[in-house]
Amino acid sequence: MFDFSTTGPGTFKFDPVSTFQVVGLDDVVETISDTSRLNVANAGSVSITVTDDVSKRDLNFDKRDEIICDDPAKSSFISAAFAEAKTLAAQASAYVRSRGGSDPAFKSYFKNHDIQRVIDTFDAVANENSTTRTLSCTDSMNECHGGVIAYTWTATGNIYYCNPAFVEVEASTLCHGHAVDRRDFRAGTTLHELTHALSRTVDVGYGCVKDQALPQENQIRNADNYNVSTQTSRCRRGVLY
Repeated sequence: MFDFSTTGPGTFKFDPVSTFQVVGLDDVVETISDTSRLNVANAGSVSITVTDDVSKRDLNFDKRDEIICDDPAKSSFISAAFAEAKTLAAQASAYVRSRGGSDPAFKSYFKNHDIQRVIDTFDAVANENSTTRTLSCTDSMNECHGGVIAYTWTATGNIYYCNPAFVEVEASTLCHGHAVDRRDFRAGTTLHELTHALSRTVDVGYGCVKDQALPQENQIRNADNYNVSTQTSRCRRGVLY
């Protein structure tokens, strides 16, 4: 292995090591002076020609979902929650694609709806790459009251996290003695809000039991149905129930 990033173009000759020490019967590596215990491989030199400059460069990625937060801990929290939400959504989308709308789990949360609408909602979150959306830890719209954890301002699609959000747990604790219906997973909260922003879902009900009991026309539009079903799929290693 050789790093050409600092050399620039040119032709480089390499002579490989061809003599190797071996382990004796007593499991001790023989000393280099004992030539009778060396293995010699047939290996010639090799020349490599580098035609272009391959020096390392910083990559300029497009900005994605800018985080607006002066508190480093909260900013880091939002960033992690956003990444976890996208992962959960991708897992759920893959499940629905593989199992279809006749699966009992799918019917629990979405009854007889066309699976493509559900897949599209999950995919929108999994592939979220807005260059203008902001995720903020400041209650700019004065909606952080009455137990609100986070909210989406539908006119802009921006998401605001309230103080209760920052005590929510990370996705790694999901299904390890921490039930989905406690509704305190940061990934689930972020996924919930992203479905508002991306698919214009609404808030009809919350929790596993209530989500499954909703009429079909409300299940497909209720943000928490996507939230709970994706978290549940994580618990079953990609299987909804």
